[in-house]
Amino acid sequence: MFRTPARLFAALTVWLMTLAVWRPFAVPDEGRYTDVARWMLRSGDWVVPRLNGQPFLHKPPLYYWLEAAAMGAFGPHALVARATSVVAALLICSAAYALVKRWVDEPSARWTAVLLATNPLMVLGSQYANLDMLVASCITVTIALAALACGAEPTRRRHWWWAAYAVAALGVLAKGLIGLVLPGAVFVLWSLLERRPHRLLDGLSVIGLALMGLMVLPWFVLMERQVPDFMHFFFVVQQFERFTEAGFNNAFGPWFYPAIVALGMLPWSLLAWPALRASGRGEGSARSLHWLALAWFAVVMVFFSMPRSKLVGYILPLAPAVAILLGPWVARWRWRMHLASLGAVLCAVLVGVAVFKQNDDATSLARALKSQIAPSDEVVFWDRYDYAVPVALDRSTPVSVVGDWSATSRQLPDNWRRELVEGQEFAGRADSPLVSRDQWQARALANPARVHWIWVDRQTAASDPLLKGLPIVQSAGRVVVVVKAWPQRNAQ
Repeated sequence: MFRTPARLFAALTVWLMTLAVWRPFAVPDEGRYTDVARWMLRSGDWVVPRLNGQPFLHKPPLYYWLEAAAMGAFGPHALVARATSVVAALLICSAAYALVKRWVDEPSARWTAVLLATNPLMVLGSQYANLDMLVASCITVTIALAALACGAEPTRRRHWWWAAYAVAALGVLAKGLIGLVLPGAVFVLWSLLERRPHRLLDGLSVIGLALMGLMVLPWFVLMERQVPDFMHFFFVVQQFERFTEAGFNNAFGPWFYPAIVALGMLPWSLLAWPALRASGRGEGSARSLHWLALAWFAVVMVFFSMPRSKLVGYILPLAPAVAILLGPWVARWRWRMHLASLGAVLCAVLVGVAVFKQNDDATSLARALKSQIAPSDEVVFWDRYDYAVPVALDRSTPVSVVGDWSATSRQLPDNWRRELVEGQEFAGRADSPLVSRDQWQARALANPARVHWIWVDRQTAASDPLLKGLPIVQSAGRVVVVVKAWPQRNAQ
């Protein structure tokens, strides 16, 4: 099967790209991150990430840079938005392939890549326009480069280390400190398990650290200059408090990630016991790779199991470790083709279910009405925020969000309101897109000819005194679009 690496990775590329075409944006995440990239492209400001025109400082810029560049070349389409994640998944497959080929053999490497591309955890992650797969690829490639540096000839070893430091810097620009901490922890544990502490000194590189500083520091310095207090918000609130405190969403116990890996890597996880036994009996370089994969698995599993807030995508950096442990045994297993086919069918079915079940009514309304909304019209979200609607409309002005904005971000739960209020607090602008009901009414009365397209819940549209009686232009599910001052151009 795919007897050359080129054919194998061409097939994997077609497989992942084909699945990524069909599904509409999943909200909030895909809508949110795609809109941040869209704003970067629209505004020309490649330093400060923005959501609805206001600073959005939760994540570093690398993902937004890549997605914005892709949208600039090909437009703001779902496949383009997901291209970064698809390419990142292919990089993970390539890094795992390179490691297994170097330490075991090429057939084992080939099946390691196939295993990665035919399990739901990796496939669904590669279809998702968010940061998780990019972060996982940076961590994976950094670990792979560090491991390859250890096995390289002394004259070339430093070049591998410089490359590892550079990719770790990209990891920091993708997600923050974990881009350096996780690969570093894996390498330290691997060196200790193999009783080769001298590797730690070999891996220290002044040039590598300088290269990392040159790649990482300029953006952080520019951000602190343009958005005062950014460093505190990013490192203390987003990196440290999210890791240690319990006030954020998606709280689960330590059972969560073991269950996700066991289910998400089906059907291959069914072979874990015989494959692990065989891997543990390996000798020479194969045994060294076994210890690397075990260290990798342990560090990622323990690290992400510690905080109470857990998301499925966080555990993606662990998938290559599982594939490396299982791949060499699978390559010699009689029924491997059958299980690969089963894995591919399972992935395709799950993507199909997502296409069928995922129904973003607000975004479908945006696509239907886009041609009728003039640049001078105002788009309004009434006590809601529909992340994918601005992407579908692709406007250059922020959406007005009507609601109660009296609370500070610290007083709000971890939701869309908090994200928008945080942006307003950093922007400090008088012309904020976050407006109260009274402010919106005053603005509408001051310019009665202006058209307002209002996305609102059906019940609210029928009961709110400011909206009752306004014509419903179009509806889908629980969402309706009402319009104030019906445009005369449509009546003519």
